[in-house]
Amino acid sequence: MDTTEPYPTEISWQEDTFEFIKPDEFENLGINPADIPLGTFPALKHPTHIQSRFGGNAYGFGLFEAYERLEPNNVKLLQSITLDNPADIRHRYRELNEIYKRIGLLIRFSSLGKLYYMIPSHLVSSTLTHIKSKVDEITKIVNDLLERSWEIGLSDEQKHRLNDLYELRKDSLKGDKLSEIDGILKTINDSQALQDYWDSVKWYLQANRRFFGKEFENLIARKFDELRSRILVKILT
Repeated sequence: MDTTEPYPTEISWQEDTFEFIKPDEFENLGINPADIPLGTFPALKHPTHIQSRFGGNAYGFGLFEAYERLEPNNVKLLQSITLDNPADIRHRYRELNEIYKRIGLLIRFSSLGKLYYMIPSHLVSSTLTHIKSKVDEITKIVNDLLERSWEIGLSDEQKHRLNDLYELRKDSLKGDKLSEIDGILKTINDSQALQDYWDSVKWYLQANRRFFGKEFENLIARKFDELRSRILVKILT
């Protein structure tokens, strides 16, 4: 994957842990892959608010988000369902999911009557921005301490140890991000979804090379290339 392409404006929203659902878990959880739009990833949690196609919250339940766009029978169904009762939902989950698709909501029900959510790919990488803010904060603290080392009375050995701690913390953040990307890549099984995710990650890799280095950038790019190759082989065989 090429990391030299232009990247969009940095996303300021910070991602919570979404608990992404892997493809090999779909069957046991009663999830139909056809219910998952391209460019999104299924998860057990979701951000607080994303504007839906017709206004309102994409993680709402329909009545307030697109009431005027619903047919009377759809409104009646939504009003009749007890959303916290899986036994009630199991019998109507297909109809509910079709309604949610039609009005652009990012919520779905499984055949077990359990709720799950669609996370747009551009939000999947927004934690990267949060990591950058952590590195910026650590860098500022370390630089401030080093600049005031004479005033504080830091010895050369202490300054070296401070730098070592900074590098260790930076490596820990890199490890956290690598684990997150690996986890998300395990949920991807088609070329378009992979490209969508790559498009959301590449700008960060280029913009923050000075923090994590070219080697880290290349490592992540190779992981995308390897998965892309596996997907192509699967398609051709």
